[in-house]
Amino acid sequence: MIFFCFNICKTPCRQLSMCYEVETSNRVVRKFVEEEGFTSESFVRVQICDENSARLFFGDLTDVVVDRIKSALNDGIIVNGTPYEFLAFSSSQLKEFSLWMVLPKKGWTAEGMRNSMGNFAGCNTASKYAARIGQCFSTTFQGLKGQDVMKNELQNSTQRDKNPSMLRHVVVDDIAFDEKNIHSDGCGIISTKAMKAMLETIPHFTEERQENTSIIQIRFGGAKGVLVAWDDTTMKNVTKEKKTVRDIALRKSMIKFSAKFHFLECCR
Repeated sequence: MIFFCFNICKTPCRQLSMCYEVETSNRVVRKFVEEEGFTSESFVRVQICDENSARLFFGDLTDVVVDRIKSALNDGIIVNGTPYEFLAFSSSQLKEFSLWMVLPKKGWTAEGMRNSMGNFAGCNTASKYAARIGQCFSTTFQGLKGQDVMKNELQNSTQRDKNPSMLRHVVVDDIAFDEKNIHSDGCGIISTKAMKAMLETIPHFTEERQENTSIIQIRFGGAKGVLVAWDDTTMKNVTKEKKTVRDIALRKSMIKFSAKFHFLECCR
């Protein structure tokens, strides 16, 4: 999904309405626009910057400037009479001093939207919680549909026959030398057939590039990392399932939280 994203610059003295920019969407924008009646204008990107659009550095953060930034995060901002609430930020946005704000529709709040993204009960620090939430805001292309990745249950053959495009995944152990050295950290496996089908869903991805691509960076529910394409024999050996070939083998190290989301997404 490509959408027009409205941009706001919040400076120590001003709030500037910038132009719309064409952007590739993320999981959250797609879900709430396609399923919950939101529009693309329900979301705005806010950039925290100096008066000349340059970055603010530690030495620039006087008490007055910090209070102004806190006010925007805690109380939201007003754009043309419309109140927007702080929603979240991705890891890349954090480096750019930017974040997402939202105008929730009836029945939703910003907190309710964050809670709907997954189960973050295992996040014991604010930084980890922010990082896990930010995982949902990665810019991605939505690809093939998979099984319910919250329950981690294997899709049975009857359901698969009714929907042959549905991906089946299994969670497998990491290859580790000890507790601190995980050789396969963040690296899962995808069958060559599933890889080809996935790449066909990405816009403007030529047939030649499909043939020459063997690894993709992904988001899949609460899992993140990369998937490397291997043949059926390798998939069977890794998953230890000789009769049925799974489409995706996720390493335990890839699963950061549980999330009820059904699509394999490609970052790059």
